[in-house]
Amino acid sequence: MITQVLDASSSGTHQWQSIIKKLPVLMRDSYFYPDWVLLHRFNSDTRALMFTCEKQGKIWAYPFLLVSINYVGEKKLEQTWYDIETSYGYGGPLCNTADTQFFIEAYTLFTEWCNTNKVVAEFVRFHPLIQNINWLDSDTEIIWDRDTVSLDFRHINTAVLPFDTKTRNMLKRADKLNVNIRQTLEYDDYIRFVEMYKSSMDRVQAENYLYFSDEYFDKLFDFVRKSGCLLFAKHNEQYVSGAVFVYGSTWMHYHLAASDPDRMISGANNQLLMEAAKIGKQLGLKGLHLGGGRTNDPNDSLLKFKRSMSTDRHKYFIGRRIHRPDVYKYLTNLWREQYPALVHKYGKRLLCYHYN
Repeated sequence: MITQVLDASSSGTHQWQSIIKKLPVLMRDSYFYPDWVLLHRFNSDTRALMFTCEKQGKIWAYPFLLVSINYVGEKKLEQTWYDIETSYGYGGPLCNTADTQFFIEAYTLFTEWCNTNKVVAEFVRFHPLIQNINWLDSDTEIIWDRDTVSLDFRHINTAVLPFDTKTRNMLKRADKLNVNIRQTLEYDDYIRFVEMYKSSMDRVQAENYLYFSDEYFDKLFDFVRKSGCLLFAKHNEQYVSGAVFVYGSTWMHYHLAASDPDRMISGANNQLLMEAAKIGKQLGLKGLHLGGGRTNDPNDSLLKFKRSMSTDRHKYFIGRRIHRPDVYKYLTNLWREQYPALVHKYGKRLLCYHYN
């Protein structure tokens, strides 16, 4: 068994890309490439890594962020510990074989690496389109988080679109109102989208992790120019909504979206998603993954909108594993002592001690 730990910020990038390209085409999604994982390294103490095992053409690969723990709140720790977390979006391990013994050997080696490298806990956002929940150690607690939905491109050029009557009427209404969808990669347009996005997050009182930094948005722009697109819905020359889409070898993903509530036109967002689907189909992709709602409530308003523009439903799971229970208990208690007011909101989250 050959094992490697590749770093996206060093010479490991080329090898990382080469390994992903050896995997089945469905697994070569944007979320697994080094530039995506590196994009979500939000401080210099975090490393964007991929642990890989190879044996006779069989591959097990797992991209993740290794996050250092030097402080809990104001308390400096006597030694540095680490957490593992998949980057924003969907991730988890990849494997090109059904050989159970092989990936048991692979994640056993990974567990040993975690122990050697002082990993306390591991949080995984699994990929709902790949359903890779069985390629991690059985000690990982697998939890259904919410449903996500997607639009299969095979259905978008049919005589009758695969949506209910209300949704089809919304699309017709947008046409009658002359809603125009513009694809652009002009930097000024992108900055306009970023401003619209930040205003949207303020309006819905989004969680802090959705308030990305200016540095993040600059790097995302570079990523989108290579592997994505930016679309705006316009009405009477006014921008009413916009969205950033990213894609890999098979799927297009609805990454970030924003709108101006004072200018919103009925059917504009439906029209924007239809145009994205047409672009994705022209690129030879399979479908548009719209993601899920803001919550796991089946009546979540965002999920209901996405469902109205979809053809398929998927299960999104998260994974939790505590590698060092004694250290984890110490860090959690230390956090609870300092931030009792945050316990109700974040206390059930695996990596709660990162919130302050």
